[in-house]
Formats: sequence, C-alpha cells, structure tokens
Amino acid sequence: MRKLEFTAKTDNISVKSVLKNEFNMASSVITALKTSGGILVNGENVTVRKIMNTGDVLELLIPETQSENIAKTQGEIDILYEDEDILCVNKPAGMPTHPSQNHYNDTLANYVCWYYKDIPFTFRVSNRLDSYTSGIVIIAKNMYSASFLCTESFRKTIEKTYYALCRGKLKTKKGTVIQNIARCDGSTIKREVSPQGKYAETNYELIEEIGDNSLVKLNLKTGRTHQIRVHMAYIGNPLLNDFLYDDKAESGKQFFLHCGKISFVHPCTKKQIIVEAPFYANKNGM
Repeated sequence: MRKLEFTAKTDNISVKSVLKNEFNMASSVITALKTSGGILVNGENVTVRKIMNTGDVLELLIPETQSENIAKTQGEIDILYEDEDILCVNKPAGMPTHPSQNHYNDTLANYVCWYYKDIPFTFRVSNRLDSYTSGIVIIAKNMYSASFLCTESFRKTIEKTYYALCRGKLKTKKGTVIQNIARCDGSTIKREVSPQGKYAETNYELIEEIGDNSLVKLNLKTGRTHQIRVHMAYIGNPLLNDFLYDDKAESGKQFFLHCGKISFVHPCTKKQIIVEAPFYANKNGM
C-alpha cells in the first residue's frame, strides 16, 4: 500500500480541493480511497468534506489489488528504473506485453507479476509496445500513478524517442510526416494512410546510413497504432523486413523498432524523469 502525505500551509481548505488541486487525483482513485477508508487527517479517518488548517497532515493510503487473471511466471526482466511508484523495463523484441491467445505465460506481464509475487500488485502499463517492438515500458505500481500517467499521456506530455532500421536511403535527412491513419478494410491489424483516419504526426531524422539502408531516430507527436511503421512506409522507407508494410520483406527476418528514450513527469515528486534503453542494431540488417 502506497502512502502519500500533504501538510496544509493555509487555513480553511477542504480535503477534496487538495485531492483535486495538489494531487490532480482522478475521481476513480478518490472513490477507491473513500471506499477503503484511506483518507486520514492527523491520524483520523475523515471524508473529503473535512476542512484542514495550517499544519494539518493529510495521509492517503492508496489501496492495491492483485492481477488474478495474470499467471506469475519466473523470468528475467531488464530493470532500467524503479521507485515506490514506477517501474521502467527494457522489453526485448518478440515478447508480448500482455497475455493473449497462444501467449498466456511468456509475456512481460507474467514476468513482472512474478517479480512482485510477494505483494499485492496489478499490472498497469502506461505505454504498451507491440510484441515486435523492443524498448522502454513504463509500469505504474499503484492506481494513483497509473491514473496520473494516463492523464499525462492524454495531454501528450510524455516524450518518446524511437529508433528504426528502414529500407533504402532517405530522400531528406530530416522531416515530419503528417498523415491520418486508419485501419485497412478487411483487416483487424494492418493500418494505412487515409483521409478518413485519425491525425498522426511523426518527426524523423537520419542517424546513419548502413549499407543501402538507414538507421533513423523518430519522435511521435501522436500515438496511433503502427504509426511509425505506416508513416515510414508512406514516404518510401518501410522498416526493413516489416512483414506488414515492406513489400520486399524476407521471410523469417524480423524488423528493428526500439523505444530508446522516454521523458515524463513523476506522479508524486513532479520531477522530470528521463529513462534510456540502449539498442544494438545489426548493421547487416535484421
């Protein structure tokens, strides 16, 4: 159980206003606190209507539940950052984030739930990566952190940098792709550029030419499904051996896409956190 504290610096302020203004707390989290009796002022249980004065100490005991539907599987996880509220791991390519058909025990969720097997823990990710994509995944360790990061993601304040190995040489070394993305007719997976789609914006920059191909750094202004893969294919440089978007993909080979850097505001300290995960591109292609 995570405990948060706040000391009143002025008179005549309600607990409710502190939760909204100081913690930016979502209604769902406030409801959970009220239900569990997790709101205390000077050690006594109170309601959100309680009026606080200078020096009063508000304690919030964030309840936690257990992910009963996710099996705990022993396995290695590459931890990049961890504190009381956040876990950041470097997910390898080929590992699904969540359990799904044919992947009930070998996902990141299974391994993280094993890592926290001795405490109540619910698996909550802020940024879900495709199975084929490697790199940083942010996991909230309590419902308050999850709610805060969800809001920050909606506000697009979480900055992500990706790296991709693309087919061919870029026509321009640096640029921006602004093209709407929609699901392809008849497919539940594949996406395409379409005027009827949702707004999507990708910034790209060449890092290095590797033979006839290009190692590219990308920053997303939006977070559409397959955004990088669709946008790079649109400009004629699909991810090398992307089975969905590279017409020249070689059977059995895997494309390279890596989330290498994330910057976000910490839910509790409100400090900027920067997490990086190194990548190792195969210079002969993937």
